[in-house]
Amino acid sequence: MITEITPVSIVSTQLDDVLIVRKSKRLSANIRQEHKTPEARRIHRQEYADFLDASKYYPDVFQRMIDKIKILIDNSNLSINKVLNQGYF
Repeated sequence: MITEITPVSIVSTQLDDVLIVRKSKRLSANIRQEHKTPEARRIHRQEYADFLDASKYYPDVFQRMIDKIKILIDNSNLSINKVLNQGYF
């Protein structure tokens, strides 16, 4: 028995924008190596916390992301039954 699969909207997977919420460099590879084990992460926790504090998130970028998600949600006219029957996860 062959069952046709109904196409699912991929509107939410299109790449229209890249939103950079933390505008800073990654920790260098040698520093990341120091955080490989749980014990090492405990030892270097404050260093990492300081790094995060020094590279804050940008609220305007988060707001753009929220606005884009709202538009996608508002443009979807899916009933709960349709979602459950088609298997959106």
